[in-house]
Amino acid sequence: MSFNRFISNVICITGLLLISSNTYALHMLGELQPQRYTYYLTSEYAQKLNLLRQQDGYATYPQSKRGLSRAIGQQNLTEKPQPKAMTCISSIWYNDLSKQQQLNIGCIDDTGMEYQSAHQWPDSSIATRVCQIGEAGCEAFLVMDSDKWNGPK
Repeated sequence: MSFNRFISNVICITGLLLISSNTYALHMLGELQPQRYTYYLTSEYAQKLNLLRQQDGYATYPQSKRGLSRAIGQQNLTEKPQPKAMTCISSIWYNDLSKQQQLNIGCIDDTGMEYQSAHQWPDSSIATRVCQIGEAGCEAFLVMDSDKWNGPK
């Protein structure tokens, strides 16, 4: 009887570890730039991003023809809550087709959804507040391997 209880506990703990081990890896071409910004989204833009979960396409920035597209291959997006904030980073790479350098933007929101954009940072009008990572009170939803880990010692 105690062996069955032990096995049951092991299975339960393993399941909890698997459920809580969501990892997100934003893949970007080129040289990553060190600046990251968190956008605390307006409710209107958060709704646009939420709609992006149910469909393909773009959630454009105000006064822009371009915006964020949902990263390919993400699943179970309708079960996630509406985002409240997202952290973005950029990279610069040389585009062989256009023979010029290109700016790429990658973002991860507070629910773990990934977004991509080309050529343009999100407009500040999509947010109630924009802050640079490192400023006091500025949360990061996109964590870099080089960030300090403030976990248990």
